[in-house]
Amino acid sequence: MKNSTLSSRKHRSLETKKKLLHAGYTIFIRNGFQKTTITQIIKHAETGYGTAYVYFKNKDDLLIILMEDVMNQFYDIAERSFSPQTKEEA
Repeated sequence: MKNSTLSSRKHRSLETKKKLLHAGYTIFIRNGFQKTTITQIIKHAETGYGTAYVYFKNKDDLLIILMEDVMNQFYDIAERSFSPQTKEEA
């Protein structure tokens, strides 16, 4: 029983962090970084202020995590082998 409670908490925690990251992405795209506030992100994610600050120190921290994810996706794509068969594929 204890393990299922722990995994349930961990799952909720990951979902909350994902909601905040998705909200940050959405609001940054809509308003730009400078005009975005952490309050807007928290409201969009429908989480509490304290909850948001458990995961991120501020909006800069949230942006860094988003950018690291983008860079990791880029590196994954860049590391794939590519062998075009025609000029059009290249």
